[in-house]
Amino acid sequence: MAEESIFLEHVGDSPRMRVLQYLIEGRDFDFTLTDMLNAGVSWGTLNMLIPK
Repeated sequence: MAEESIFLEHVGDSPRMRVLQYLIEGRDFDFTLTDMLNAGVSWGTLNMLIPK
């Protein structure tokens, strides 16, 4: 299992926080929803978290 980041240790490891961490780490880039699947969340969860 991968080592948990300090950010996730502090705020909690939830799908919403994993997506937030992914966006913070790559804040200088544009991402598609497919790119954000690399945050470790499912497609259904990602669609619930990101507004249309």
